[in-house]
Amino acid sequence: MSLKRLFRALLGVQIVLGLGLSVLTGALFLNQKELSQSQRVHYQSYLLADELRQSSDDLTRLARTYVATGDEEFERQYWTVLDIRNGKLPRPLDYNRIYWDFVSGTNQKPRPDGAAVSLHELMRKEGIAPEELQKLALAQKNSDELVNIERVAMNAVKGRFADGEGGFTVKKEPDRAWAIKLMNDAVYHQRKYDIMKPIDEFYGMLVERTVGDVARHERQSILLLRYLGGLIALILGMFGYSFVVIQQQITQRELAEAASKKMVKAKSQFISMVSHELRSPLSAIKQALEIVLGEMVGSLKAEQKDILALAVRNVDRLKRLINNALDFQRIEAGKMTYDISEHDMHEVVAEVQKSMSVLSRQKGLELRIELEKDLPKIKFDQDRLIQVLTNLVSNAINNTETGSVTLAVQKEANAAHFTVRDTGWGIPAEEIPKLFQPFEQVSGPTSKCKGGSGLGLVIAREIVHGHSGAIWVESEEGQGSVFHFTLPLS
Repeated sequence: MSLKRLFRALLGVQIVLGLGLSVLTGALFLNQKELSQSQRVHYQSYLLADELRQSSDDLTRLARTYVATGDEEFERQYWTVLDIRNGKLPRPLDYNRIYWDFVSGTNQKPRPDGAAVSLHELMRKEGIAPEELQKLALAQKNSDELVNIERVAMNAVKGRFADGEGGFTVKKEPDRAWAIKLMNDAVYHQRKYDIMKPIDEFYGMLVERTVGDVARHERQSILLLRYLGGLIALILGMFGYSFVVIQQQITQRELAEAASKKMVKAKSQFISMVSHELRSPLSAIKQALEIVLGEMVGSLKAEQKDILALAVRNVDRLKRLINNALDFQRIEAGKMTYDISEHDMHEVVAEVQKSMSVLSRQKGLELRIELEKDLPKIKFDQDRLIQVLTNLVSNAINNTETGSVTLAVQKEANAAHFTVRDTGWGIPAEEIPKLFQPFEQVSGPTSKCKGGSGLGLVIAREIVHGHSGAIWVESEEGQGSVFHFTLPLS
């Protein structure tokens, strides 16, 4: 198969996988949106049920206060509470907050009125489950029945008594004692019980439904995240496979056309093309993962966060591999350039420390920094020096199981001497010559050191040599390694 056809086939597979990633990400967002909507409905349902309970308590308090004092303001407030609940009067804004205690204390409304709508209509529009709505309807019905007792008591204070036809046209001497008894006897308390019991049952049903909905959406989130993690792993595997296959194809062509300079140019162009083409889907994947982590971090469990964080790290790792391929292509083409200017080495090391501290903490390692205080400024390409130090420090962290990694800088006679020391597995003596060879990977005594592109140290050596410096390594198997490089002060 030609490289062109191979590239098209691999790109087609990657597009399909990318579409699958988009679908799963969309499903995850939709699930979280449904969970948020469900929680909003549950919360609003609770507020409406609590308003029904509070209105019953307000009616009781106002009726009892009127019966005890005869102050007509409390009777007016009583009928206002009832008319607001039934939708006959405008409903105050934020009515679920403290309201009538402020009115009774200051004789002023704490907030303006809104539209007139009954409490039952609000419950119906909120989409409360039918069986739960029945409980609240029963509670309101019982509350309305209690109003009849309260009307009898408040009219008795005025000397008006029932005429048997629903009115209070019979006039006698006011009987406050009897009214107070009506508002506090066993019958009245039983009626209050009849109101509160279905409300309490509603609370129980609401909690049960809320717990069930949350558990269902969480299970769905975990399932989607597992699918998402598997698909990302498949995409990364495809990228890795693509890189290996393409590299093999290039190697075969190099062997067949070793005498042709055209092959070198074609290979460089192809690596550049492939690397640039792979960057776009990788950036899209990382952006999608960061959106999930940023917007839904509060609702994700630790397991879900770990899955996404691992995926982000793998994407970053593959991007570094692509960048290494581009740098190696520049080296082979003799087009490696540097932006040389004077910089403070303390600032450079601080930047490396900041970027590597997360990786060291994840592995439980101590990242030590040792700098001489009077280090002079030297001229170098800051981004490239950071690239070298980051490469050496990350290698040291990845190849160290326990202990520490130390980055040190000291001034020598005519050079700044950088060292990166680890307490890792060390490098077998026979494999040290491979370190700075392209596509060569060394393995420690437990084979844990394998991984990467085999280009990082090649690029680091080229950068150091491009600054007229020197780089070397000292290592003993089982005792760790020390990478050295120097840069001239002038």
